[in-house]
Amino acid sequence: MAKKNNISTYDMPGLWFVKHPMRSDLNFFSFDLDELKKDINKGTYTPEIYEVQFWLKKPIFKKYTQAQLKKLNIK
Repeated sequence: MAKKNNISTYDMPGLWFVKHPMRSDLNFFSFDLDELKKDINKGTYTPEIYEVQFWLKKPIFKKYTQAQLKKLNIK
């Protein structure tokens, strides 16, 4: 039986991982880019943001550069 917090991959446009520079307990995954922007812009720190290629056999985490973050209007 599936749990309610499981999400089908066809319902997700993308997956991002946010890594806090000082505290690992604040790291989180996000699959909604608009909510991610709101959460990032609230904080005073600049986290590392990774795009997760979750459809592969072994997921790959690609770190966004500053230019990519500006293009997405995240920071």
